[in-house]
This record gives sequence, structure tokens and C-alpha cells, in this order.
Amino acid sequence: MITQQYLFCIERLVTNIVPNHGQKKVVYDPRVKEILRYMHHHYGSKITLDDVANVAYLSRAETNRLFKKHLGRTPFQYLLSYRLDRSKELLVRTTSSITEISLEVGFLSTSYFIEKFKAAFGMTPNQFRQVEKKI
Repeated sequence: MITQQYLFCIERLVTNIVPNHGQKKVVYDPRVKEILRYMHHHYGSKITLDDVANVAYLSRAETNRLFKKHLGRTPFQYLLSYRLDRSKELLVRTTSSITEISLEVGFLSTSYFIEKFKAAFGMTPNQFRQVEKKI
């Protein structure tokens, strides 16, 4: 229940301010806000480009174009980043296994999750957890 409320609060914040390469950028386009709201609510499930495009009643190409215009990246680059950020929170706050966390944040493969986590943060999820415990 607490996690659900926390994610709801984060969703509210992110619908108005979206991180873009370390900077905060206000997104005014209501279609992008709807897509973000959908992604933040469903990030733990499989999300396709068709799903995202249907939320805003756009074509797949227009969805990509609009997202790149407002956020500087594709919907799936954003979704990957969002999932990885959520996984960092879970690694610090819970004792769940790496596999459980990877599934919870929407990765279908633990090895893919570990690969992407290491590429993004320079260490494996397990290494990240150990470093954070020492701090």
C-alpha cells in the first residue's frame, strides 16, 4: 500500500516535470503527459509501442517523433531508464532477489536486466546494493 501511494506521488510529479539528461523540463503536450502517466502506471508489465501510441491516439511513428521532440529520446529509451530507476529504489529499500526486482519493474529476463543496469550505472544490481548498504 505504501509503495503504491509512493508511486502515485511520483507519477503526479513526473507528469509535470520530466528528467531529461539531468535537467528538468516541463512537458506541456497533454499527449505526452498521457503517455507518461500510462508508462508510470504500467511499467511493471509488458508495454508495446502500439500500447503507448493508442493511449494518445497517435501512430507509432508520430508517438516516437513527439516523444523525441519533448523528451529527447524514444518512448522505450525513457521506459528503460524509468524501470532502471525504480529498480534502484527496490534494491535499496527491499531484500527482494535480483530476479524478483527485475520482474517487478518489467524486465522479462534477469540477464537482460543485469546487462542494462550495468551499462547504465557501471555496476551490477548486486554490486549496487552492496555499495548502498555501506553508505
